[in-house]
Amino acid sequence: MTNLAGFFTEPVAQSMLAGVLALYRGIDHLVLLKEERNWVGDALREELKTLDQATVLLYGFGSINRRFAELIAPFGCRVLTSNSGTILGELDSHLTAADVVVSAVPDTPETRGVFSGERLKRFKQDSLFVNFGRGSVVDENALIEGLKLKKLGGAVIDVTAEEPLPKEHGLWDCPNTLITQHSGGGTVDEIERKIELFGSNLTRFRNGEPLEGLVDLEKGY
Repeated sequence: MTNLAGFFTEPVAQSMLAGVLALYRGIDHLVLLKEERNWVGDALREELKTLDQATVLLYGFGSINRRFAELIAPFGCRVLTSNSGTILGELDSHLTAADVVVSAVPDTPETRGVFSGERLKRFKQDSLFVNFGRGSVVDENALIEGLKLKKLGGAVIDVTAEEPLPKEHGLWDCPNTLITQHSGGGTVDEIERKIELFGSNLTRFRNGEPLEGLVDLEKGY
């Protein structure tokens, strides 16, 4: 059994960076102001931040987060890493220092609910939570509460526990939150590239050659 391991690395990493920069530079607010035809101007400036020298915690260090680390390298960020096998006490200590927390892990028994309500309370008040792995990693009700009470600085959410996200779901109303609707891995040539990869693997299978993206059934991905 094979999967698309590594297939979405570049587009997802770029989507994560785009989301973080959009919130840091106020692009989400500017889009809404454009729709309202409302010029605010200089009053916006004091709300804007840069990514330079930010402390970024990567939960999961597979191909996506490794590529994200490369993309933010020019900003001089301090990068902390933690994975599903890490002692959670270490994760907790990192959370208190992180300006941006990026989760890119699969859905496994070890990752489900890692970002519980109690763990979200460890986040810095102005920190961003970025989730491009699976919605099961976070307690969404606690996340919504944290965002609405401004105990978190914002969020970039590509994946949710229920998809499509119901219209009445509380995430829609959260401030400083971008919902990218599980489109983070999309590209204009996505289908063609999938077909090409499948054809290549089929040839390997017929020739008795090692397959790309072989699933580790014990790990579950």
